[in-house]
Amino acid sequence: MPLPLPAAPAALAAVGSRYGRDPSPADGVLAADVFDAFEAGKTPTQVVQEYELVPRLVADLYRQFLELRAAAGPRGPTVSDRLVLLEQGMAQLRAAHDELAFTVPFTTRSPLCLREMLGEGEDGGADPLC
Repeated sequence: MPLPLPAAPAALAAVGSRYGRDPSPADGVLAADVFDAFEAGKTPTQVVQEYELVPRLVADLYRQFLELRAAAGPRGPTVSDRLVLLEQGMAQLRAAHDELAFTVPFTTRSPLCLREMLGEGEDGGADPLC
């Protein structure tokens, strides 16, 4: 769901002196909201489409976003990068689980099956589920 941002004409009016007026506190709010969208992995095109902003404004903000991130120096991974790492970790866990399921097949059996395999069944009959 898009952040509540001003419509395109108001957004264009809220971008500072480059566009014909002095900056206002609303400029910072708009920039912060757009920077949050970039930080979350949205592309400039997606920001234009979702928030109905003027492409020139979004391009300027994206350039500034990249410059400020570069000036801040090395940082941790972005939210998108973290998601990719989590998905890779889950794939490795699934692969390890599947490998264990094949090498130790009785791990998925019930305790009754394990007792039967060890010759400790209560009635001596075979459990059809084992």
